[in-house]
Amino acid sequence: MLDDVETVRWSAEVQPTGNTDGAVPRALRGLAEATTATGEAALSRLLFAVGNDHCGSYRPVVLAVVPFLGEILRDGGDTARARTLDALVDLTGSFGPEPGFEHVTTPDGEGLVKELLREKVLALVPEIERCRITAATLEEVALATYLLEQLALEPW
Repeated sequence: MLDDVETVRWSAEVQPTGNTDGAVPRALRGLAEATTATGEAALSRLLFAVGNDHCGSYRPVVLAVVPFLGEILRDGGDTARARTLDALVDLTGSFGPEPGFEHVTTPDGEGLVKELLREKVLALVPEIERCRITAATLEEVALATYLLEQLALEPW
């Protein structure tokens, strides 16, 4: 799991200014390895690695992170999946782009980070649905169900 995390040029991604080199892949690995004892801290580290957990914001680096969150939903343990669902609930629900970082240049031209994030998370719906159906805990069922309902709302 997360075998390709080092192939991303993280330094080229727009991330929080306080991030140290390797902060995003470390946060992803921490989330992937989360246990009941480390899960909340791993979630917080991830949300700070992509933005500001306290302010409820993200920077464009979040777009490069979403496919790895999909891997964790597919291959992670119970706690890792639940905290990943938590992260996706926050990112698609109460969080928004950090002011000044609402736009990103893509190979197709200028795009809105929030819309691109929506597209990437919608691509994870089959994994989220699988988590809901095969969940080992009621918490995971509830998080997956809530996230699926949230994604069905227009707009978010």
